[in-house]
Amino acid sequence: MAFGKIGIDFGTCEMKYCLYGTGIFGSEPCVAAVDAHTGRVLAYGKAALDWEGRESDTVRMVHAMQDGVIANYALLRYMARDITDRMCKNRIIKPEILAGISTGVTETEKRAMLDVLY
Repeated sequence: MAFGKIGIDFGTCEMKYCLYGTGIFGSEPCVAAVDAHTGRVLAYGKAALDWEGRESDTVRMVHAMQDGVIANYALLRYMARDITDRMCKNRIIKPEILAGISTGVTETEKRAMLDVLY
């Protein structure tokens, strides 16, 4: 059985992911609650949706993907790394990742997506 293979679909609204051979599957909204002063991520995905409507001067909602392309590189990288770390904890070897992105993206956008994952 081939463990350590992750499939990720970066959608505009949701990021879907699965770990091959284990049945672990999940989906997280591509949104985060970010501290407006420090830029620190307070919560992302479903946890960030709890903050929606309660934004203040110190907390703002940020979307990682917009119109099928990366809108916030640092946030998307944070989310992808956290998800892969949760799925492959206690692993020494990096997992193989298969990522789905929108059709019609430019070569620059493809390279940016590869940078997010590595």
